[in-house]
Amino acid sequence: MLTLTTFAYAQLIETTRAALDAHNTLLSDIEESRCNLTNLEKTLSDLSSRMLMGVATRDGKTSIQYSQAGGSVPKDRRSAAAGVANQPPSANVVPDKIVMTNGHAI
Repeated sequence: MLTLTTFAYAQLIETTRAALDAHNTLLSDIEESRCNLTNLEKTLSDLSSRMLMGVATRDGKTSIQYSQAGGSVPKDRRSAAAGVANQPPSANVVPDKIVMTNGHAI
């Protein structure tokens, strides 16, 4: 229970001030860490792009090595290679029953 004295009041102010300082220090550390992580991600992205361009230069953008390195295969090659795999699932479905109407299968 808090006592109603100027000493208790001043002590609580100092405790609150110390907690606020600690909180602000943590926020500052988190912001510094966030900036560091953002810089590392940008550096990694730049290096990844440069490495991918190196593979593209050496093996070409339509090579298997390029796609294994994370490059995208051009759309015309992708659709030709996929062939039947791009058909909707209903194209490969076989009905369980054939319904006869007027002697004709539907």
